[in-house]
Amino acid sequence: MKNLILTTILILTSVNLFAQGSPHAKIFSNFNFDLDSDPQYASRGFEIKRAYLGYKYNLSDDFSTKITFDVGKNGAGSNYTAFLKIASLSWQASEKLNLSFGMIGTKNFKFMENAWGKRYIYKSFMDENNWASSADAGANLVYTLSDNLTIDAQVLNGEGYKNLQSDNLFRGGAGITFNTEDISFRVSRDMIPRTMYGNNYDAQYINTFAVSFNNSNISFGGEYNLRENTSFVVDNTSTAFSVYGSL
Repeated sequence: MKNLILTTILILTSVNLFAQGSPHAKIFSNFNFDLDSDPQYASRGFEIKRAYLGYKYNLSDDFSTKITFDVGKNGAGSNYTAFLKIASLSWQASEKLNLSFGMIGTKNFKFMENAWGKRYIYKSFMDENNWASSADAGANLVYTLSDNLTIDAQVLNGEGYKNLQSDNLFRGGAGITFNTEDISFRVSRDMIPRTMYGNNYDAQYINTFAVSFNNSNISFGGEYNLRENTSFVVDNTSTAFSVYGSL
């Protein structure tokens, strides 16, 4: 009888939480058809590349929680493996200050990804080339200086949401974003402490400069990335420039 009462309470609590929160889902799929191969061996068919499934719940006016699972391929070859991508607690400390803790979304390429808005066609450069992870364990803050200007900072484990912390080092970064009605600018700097020591090794830095233009008819933008001391090797510099546009 006690087990029945406890089960009933848990069910009612879950239903109540579900009713007050908001579930979310995003699915990336495509259709493949190989025109160049021999028809007998041509690859064709529908494919689900990735799915994000999650739930957000407002604990109060100041606190909210969010959980998101990333379902897709992993390095071992499994087609559908679920990873915990987001498990965060957000605190709206004041009208201008927001703090997030836990497994959080990172700021490294979120500006470009949101401005591009076509992640299902192609990832942004840093995402595609693994210069940073879209989520990681850590904390971040966003402070609104004015209606047009915000600053943000983050401290992360640095390994991404698919890997556990493998060392005692943290990845840090900060950025500033300026928004007008149609045009937005962002400048940020990211730092990863070195894992090797000697005269030829130093911390790795990623500097990002991005701009976007959006109105009801057209959107375009670009991003320049400069990575200093790539792989922690002094004076080993990598650069990238990407542009996008849509009508």
